[in-house]
Amino acid sequence: MKSSFFFLLLSVKLFASDLAEDKLDQIRTTYYKSVENESYVDSLFNYLNPLIANSGESVNPLLVAYLGAAESVKAKHAFWPFTKLSYLNESMDTLAKAVSMDENNLEIRFMRFSILHFVPGILGYSEERKSDLTKIIELLENESYSGLPMDIVEGIISFMVESERLNDVQLNSINNRRILTNSP
Repeated sequence: MKSSFFFLLLSVKLFASDLAEDKLDQIRTTYYKSVENESYVDSLFNYLNPLIANSGESVNPLLVAYLGAAESVKAKHAFWPFTKLSYLNESMDTLAKAVSMDENNLEIRFMRFSILHFVPGILGYSEERKSDLTKIIELLENESYSGLPMDIVEGIISFMVESERLNDVQLNSINNRRILTNSP
């Protein structure tokens, strides 16, 4: 499941008018490399921070989400538990900001959900994970894909099913969506 998740988001193509696709590709590629190799984390921050700073008030929520995701990678690679928790909390604050900027963006919601999927519930982010899960199901049911190609939507559906966090109603709904996206 882990490898399909990384492949899924690495291949995501989002046609954002204010963020060039080649920049998104570079961000995504560097982000997913950083998940497995800590040496990419600093280069990701060095790339994201000027983009966000130069955007001013019109910063793209997807950039903010990737900054938050990069902060979660810092948590993954940190050695000391207190440092891990500090980075995780910072990450969740940044991702909450991205969600509040564009609460109906499937990619942003999925990014936060996929990170929280691996975070123990005892750390207190169960409500955010539940909220993202509910919103992702709603966006999929309403075909609000944020410009994502259907193969990426199918990848999101697969991850959601594999997460084993869906109740029976959600699972039926998402499996029906899977059948629809696979039809000719």
